Amino acid sequence: MANHHELKNWRKAKGWTQSEAADYFSVRKMTYWRWERRGLPRQGAARELVERELEAFRAEQDAA
Repeated sequence: MANHHELKNWRKAKGWTQSEAADYFSVRKMTYWRWERRGLPRQGAARELVERELEAFRAEQDAA
């Protein structure tokens, strides 16, 4: 299960700002900021997208 620290590492690995990550997930910057600071969304489409991205990120890290 993904956590907010992993989300921050994902963003930094891409070299993105919080605004760019928010745009990628189609959420407001404040929403993304909250995800990184307080935790990921508990359910719904946003959670599923974040989980998929972080799963792919973990796979890339394992392959490196």
